[in-house]
Amino acid sequence: METPPYRARFHNDDAFILPKARCINRLVFDDGVQIWPQTAMQIAAHCPTIASLSLRHHEIVHPNHLKFMQERREGLAKGIAHISQSLREFTYEGDFEGPWEDADSPSALTLSPSADDLFSQNIRRLSLHLEQLTLFRTCVSADFLFPLDDEGQPLPNTACLSWPNLRTLTLRLSTWLPSGEWLIKPPRMVIAERIAMGDMDIHTEDLERSVPNYEAVHRMFVSMGCAAHNMPSLRSIEFSFDDGPMFSFSFLVHNDSATATWRSDVQYRPDQRVASAWNFHLDDMLLGEERNIYVDIQWPPDATNTIAR
Repeated sequence: METPPYRARFHNDDAFILPKARCINRLVFDDGVQIWPQTAMQIAAHCPTIASLSLRHHEIVHPNHLKFMQERREGLAKGIAHISQSLREFTYEGDFEGPWEDADSPSALTLSPSADDLFSQNIRRLSLHLEQLTLFRTCVSADFLFPLDDEGQPLPNTACLSWPNLRTLTLRLSTWLPSGEWLIKPPRMVIAERIAMGDMDIHTEDLERSVPNYEAVHRMFVSMGCAAHNMPSLRSIEFSFDDGPMFSFSFLVHNDSATATWRSDVQYRPDQRVASAWNFHLDDMLLGEERNIYVDIQWPPDATNTIAR
């Protein structure tokens, strides 16, 4: 039987013994610290003037310990909720939290049993005060930045969302959502779906062919685009998947324009909903080198030239 790793934590996750440390404005929890993520956030929460916080925990946990991973994620989410609004830079780097490659499950691991992932919600709330947000090797809801309804339209309560200080957003995420739904379906799942539909014409190249979950990926970029409109200080967004096929997105702001670039081995192209969210026309997209597609956008867009969604 596998034993989950031990991590230092407060008894009953109660940090009442900690005093306030107003002299600390930067905290780094690196790999060697071996601390429970919630405990690291509790320590940071007792630093009311903190400006920079970094947490990295590289620990591959066996998929059988799903409850451990769920509790770790929930604890981290709860801890993030109490970080001071003085924070300006946040970096979080997790580790692989998915099924082994030979698993035959139709989904990845369900890291958040609830439909509303607390980690995604609290990362969004934290980001509203940041200048720099970096997330590596973790998963978030597709619309974690800017919540959308089932039709991909902004929810009514999103009108107040604003990121006045955010300059750089760097995301290197897992290829699945907290619910276990794939963003990029691995080859074994694509083949299993085809066989289930009666398609037995499987070729050698199919064994390495991943397929995007187009609706989920479109939703992610719609949410990101809606959020970007409310980031007046934004200079760059860098997005990629941590594993799976090559897939990246960059958004670089110039003086009075910006360039959005998608690069993908899975032949992803934005749809009209994504184009409207980022305020460009699909016909304006250009084909670049090495599977790049890009578009130049007037930025920030003013009310007179905003494309209707």
